[in-house]
Amino acid sequence: MLGWLRSIFDWGPIEVTGGPGKGIVRRVAKDLVGLRRYGRDVMRRTLQYFADGQDESILGTLAGLRSGAGQRLHLYCCADGWAPWMNEEISRTAMLVEFRDLDPMYHLRLAQIYEAISRRDIKTRWLEWLPDAPLWLDVYLQEAWRGYLMAWWGSPQKDTLHAGLYEQMLQAAGDDPSIIVKAMLQAEAYGSGEACDRIAEGLPGLAEVAGRYPNVVRAAIVQGPAAARARTLMLLAKWQTDVSEFGSELVQAAAGSAKTVRQGAMPLLRQTGEEGLRLALKLLEEGKPNERFHVVTLVEFLSDGKARTQLASHLETEKSRKVRQAIEQVLASAAPPVPAEEAAVDPRLELPPIEPVDMNTPPPDDFEDRLLALCERWYADARASYDKQVKAGYKWAKAPVRPSPGWIRKAVAAVRCADPRRLHKLVKSPEKGLLIGYSGYEPINQFVEQKGLHLVHVVRLLLYMGQISYGNTERYGYGSVYHVIGRHMTSRSYDSPMRTLAAVFKAHGLDDQVLGRDWLGGWAPLHELSVEDAWPYFAERLELIEEALGPKGKNDYMYASRRSRTFEVLAAFPALPSHIVHILWQVALGTGKSDRLAAQRCLEKVRGCEARVIQALEAGQQDIRATAASWLGDLKATQAVPALKTTIAKEKSEVAKAAMMSALEAMGVPVDEFMSVKALVEESRKGLKKGIPPALGWVRLELIPEVCWESGGEPVDREILAWMLVKALKVGSPEPSPMLRHYARWFVREDAERFGQWILDNWIGRDTVPMSRKDALEAARAQAKSVARYYKDRSEKELTEMYLKSYLSRPSGSAIKEKGILAVSGACCGPAAASSVERYLKEWYGHRAAQCKALIRMLSWVERPSSIQVVLSVANRFRTAGIRREAESVAQALAERKGWTRDELSDRTIPTAGLEESGEIVLDTGHRRITGRLDADMQLAVVKADGKTAKSFPGKQKNEEEDAYKRARSNWNAARKELKSVLRLQKSRLYEAMCTQREWRFDDWDRWLRCHPIVGRYCQRLVWAAFDGEQLTITFRVLADGSLTDVDDKDVTVPGDAILKIAHTCNVPADLAEKWQRHLVDYEVEPLFIQFGRKIRRLTDAEKRLTSISDYEGYIIESFKLRGAATKLGWVRGQAEDGGWFMTYVKSFPTLEMEALIEFTGSMLPEENIQTALVKLSFAKMLPPDAGYYSRGGELPLARVPAVLLSECVGDLAEIALAGTGFDPEWQKKVYM
Repeated sequence: MLGWLRSIFDWGPIEVTGGPGKGIVRRVAKDLVGLRRYGRDVMRRTLQYFADGQDESILGTLAGLRSGAGQRLHLYCCADGWAPWMNEEISRTAMLVEFRDLDPMYHLRLAQIYEAISRRDIKTRWLEWLPDAPLWLDVYLQEAWRGYLMAWWGSPQKDTLHAGLYEQMLQAAGDDPSIIVKAMLQAEAYGSGEACDRIAEGLPGLAEVAGRYPNVVRAAIVQGPAAARARTLMLLAKWQTDVSEFGSELVQAAAGSAKTVRQGAMPLLRQTGEEGLRLALKLLEEGKPNERFHVVTLVEFLSDGKARTQLASHLETEKSRKVRQAIEQVLASAAPPVPAEEAAVDPRLELPPIEPVDMNTPPPDDFEDRLLALCERWYADARASYDKQVKAGYKWAKAPVRPSPGWIRKAVAAVRCADPRRLHKLVKSPEKGLLIGYSGYEPINQFVEQKGLHLVHVVRLLLYMGQISYGNTERYGYGSVYHVIGRHMTSRSYDSPMRTLAAVFKAHGLDDQVLGRDWLGGWAPLHELSVEDAWPYFAERLELIEEALGPKGKNDYMYASRRSRTFEVLAAFPALPSHIVHILWQVALGTGKSDRLAAQRCLEKVRGCEARVIQALEAGQQDIRATAASWLGDLKATQAVPALKTTIAKEKSEVAKAAMMSALEAMGVPVDEFMSVKALVEESRKGLKKGIPPALGWVRLELIPEVCWESGGEPVDREILAWMLVKALKVGSPEPSPMLRHYARWFVREDAERFGQWILDNWIGRDTVPMSRKDALEAARAQAKSVARYYKDRSEKELTEMYLKSYLSRPSGSAIKEKGILAVSGACCGPAAASSVERYLKEWYGHRAAQCKALIRMLSWVERPSSIQVVLSVANRFRTAGIRREAESVAQALAERKGWTRDELSDRTIPTAGLEESGEIVLDTGHRRITGRLDADMQLAVVKADGKTAKSFPGKQKNEEEDAYKRARSNWNAARKELKSVLRLQKSRLYEAMCTQREWRFDDWDRWLRCHPIVGRYCQRLVWAAFDGEQLTITFRVLADGSLTDVDDKDVTVPGDAILKIAHTCNVPADLAEKWQRHLVDYEVEPLFIQFGRKIRRLTDAEKRLTSISDYEGYIIESFKLRGAATKLGWVRGQAEDGGWFMTYVKSFPTLEMEALIEFTGSMLPEENIQTALVKLSFAKMLPPDAGYYSRGGELPLARVPAVLLSECVGDLAEIALAGTGFDPEWQKKVYM
């Protein structure tokens, strides 16, 4: 039968009788080709056993093969760490999928063959924790899923074996068939890695098989570690399992101690209806105290508040104080009854109908001709790309396949097919990878925009191309599908686009829920659909909302982003379903901080919200009381003032008390009645009776600077100052409480600033104590030893010396646990704090993110212009995304406290460096008055008696007091330092204002910018444009005397309500721009930056649809020169990816919620000077401050980028390119990619 084996082994014919067929046995023989070294007989017997299962002794022979057999056959379970073939040899997975319709006995025999071969070499066991699981099942699972596991970041394996097949294999082997269910439900908790954990989500038919073993599911709900139980509940929810028979177990899980399990069980229990509520009420009567405590919440959740009569009745007999408090809180927080006509209706019932999917809509008559043209264009582009890769020496380059006439005919048939079942057969085994790849998405994107195509045609074409799968998949093509679908949908006017797309998916037998998961996960460009487009889709699929609000899964990198977007969706709901409201309350008043505010914003539309928050002031947990108080402050809920005052009087928690006083302050209620010096003295003595906490043992309290009371001038008792530090440490927040800020205002201002700065300097000093040489050497040796095998050209001693320098520069410890004392600095510090924080951020941003964020929060309360400008500067442009987002959040909160916008905050807090509007500063030494003035170079100079100026501060005269002179000189140095900072920051800010075309009302501009002693001088070096609506009315510049002149030297008067922008070639006529250039040269005005000289980058109609500009692709530049040129132009390093590799420089424009990205071939941290090449310029949507680390903003079409911003960024890219050696046609060969 198998004489063809001669060509593989140079053997004579091997006869195999019986079996599933010649082709299948041939395929198995090819897979087992590694057995050839063990002889012809071993191969013949192995294949014969696969065919008829008679000679079981071959399994013993295979098991006895000498060590290495499993690795030679490339069995996944035998890999010793990573092996090169692991990324290449996944053909076995494809073979097993091809065999999926074979009798289970053949699969069992093949599994036994693999297991026997691997027995001496096996390294990886997934099911070792499950004693009843046969080894062959373990091995076979690994082989069947290796393609899935080796794909990047768990890319779904679209075709795989059915769970029912494993069940049948177990039955055929005489094993317990439910083992496959046990393995998938509980694998995560037993150390089998993320493999089975991820497989369980995608294994087809697992829900069906699990339904046949309810006792296994029942045990998985209530037994084992919390992680395993939570995983089981998550899968049951995802499968939409009928859980009515698991009511008792679900109630037990919902009343347990594990929060993740409770979160998973409660939504499922709603499906059990009245029976679930009955079981919960029964447990309330019979359960243990902790169970009864959690059941109170469960009863309220299941009954939507309708079981409060039963709760009130139970309260009369309940003995546990904790349970009684829980019941009382539920009863007291009940919202006022809502009239029936006003009752919230489930939003899914209010949605207007969408247009039904017409499966019979025909494609255009010339569709086949259009598709043929697309194929020819794509192949030409793909071939050119391939040739380029080959020329660059890329060994992995794969030649594209030209779409054949048969492929095109079948594609046309698939697009015209209106029968989902027939379509399924047509797309079963398509040629994947055609029409996408090599040249990007643009050819097919333009194709789907053509007239006559409907969404059903686009989806069918993608199905045929293999970009959408009927098999198990969590997302379709990592964005490639959404690029195409999104391009089509934006070219049409679909009502409720996301619901329409879901309807088309469903009509074709596809999982429409994947769209919601991907939208929540932020996959571009699907997430470009607005919240208004998305919420109706989710209103019909509330299970996706429940899933996103549930516990975090293992290795769920998009969890934070998904939850954040879930709250955005819920905020758009016109009315919230009652069970979602219950979940939101748990988050809004819970201990987790990350989503608390978002949940609160959603609940503020719910009737009775404020009443329930007021009631939470009486909660037993201090965190809930503090959260409730902060929320009431945000709401400006003045009706809560009596409750807040009453609670403050008896509150013992410093954290909660601080939050309550902050709430009163936010409502404009004075808090002085809770404060007095006498009360502070008593509180300090009482609080210090237990001594100074060990956490502050490093603070030398005897060195605290002397501080005096503003009233009377008496020294403040050191016990009070020490208690302030201890109390702040207990609160734990770097932001000062209202009480702390009020007490600080009672100090002499100079003393308070000195005290606050002393704390700040000590904290920074504590945090940055360098590592001792001994410890550094020990750490360097350990690291050198661990990596020595990767550096064959360096000795261990050389590696130690290399790492020693790095360790010597690292701090030995951290002061982050004592960040609370920074609150005292926030209440007391003066202008000097800004430079201290700025220095710390500059030096430690890459190593101490938590400390940097704490310092930014502290600095936001030092309400000095210099401090505010540092916060704004970090928020607008800082190299580390996490720190930048923290500053954005803080800056927004600061602006809201003052009732301003971010731009107004920026304008109104520009430091003056002590200068008057005239540009002069006068310092008193006690004997003379020294005047300083800004000179032509924007430097601070001393004005002499004869009118001449000098750069340096004059020396002390004999009759001058030492202290008065030192104070004047110190103020002079501080003014010069602040001036330098203002000049740097404001030039950058004005340039950004030009790029974003920031608008000012003339009166505001005149007051805050033109009249500013420093920025006013900058205004004189710019040309300004006044607009009436969109109409340019006049352009002008500011003269030294403050008057305005136009390009023809005529006086200008601008109406107070006129809109001003910084003029640019893009917003003024070309001839006027040229006249202004000559004008500035004639009057020797040095422009602050170029407004009219750069070339405008105009987009063609085709380019407007693109998301990037590649004008300078292939321009070579050394990484250090790139860094220098980009940094000089205000770009910062992009986020590092895996392995410390970064490939972008970024410029953020917060007012537009946009960032520009220059992509290059990449450099690794810590940087070495390597050769790189520029790739492209693109623009992306900025993410909110609370976005997850792995979240990404989608690239924006160039048409959405303002013309000025586009031209300036392209100009920057051109300047960076000029710093290199120019374009190199062989650039891909000369850089590391």
